Amino acid sequence: MERIYHFEGVTPVPPDPMTGSSVKLRNGHIWIDASLAQEVLGNTSQVYAVFYPNIKAILLAPDSDQTFRAAHEVIMLFVKVKNSRGDRAISIQEFMADHDMDETDRDLVYMTAPGLSMMHISI
Repeated sequence: MERIYHFEGVTPVPPDPMTGSSVKLRNGHIWIDASLAQEVLGNTSQVYAVFYPNIKAILLAPDSDQTFRAAHEVIMLFVKVKNSRGDRAISIQEFMADHDMDETDRDLVYMTAPGLSMMHISI
């Protein structure tokens, strides 16, 4: 991960105390606010995903990112549009079944880098 994607100097986005986070865990799904999802994932209906238990993070990238696919042992997950605003949801239940993860619904801290179609989500 560190050889290809650098998040150095990128500040994690913590939940806003008034509005919450643009990324949430709900019922085993990562919910991403419509504007953030559009910015990072575009209109893709599938993403590459990888979970790193040592840093307790999920990395997501659009299925068009072949560099991401080559750099990580990924699985492909479906992206669902959940409401009229265009919020997106991605099931991470496969990761939850394979790893000891906190399944509590909550706001999540995430990072994105300008010009990079990838998300680092602390879980």
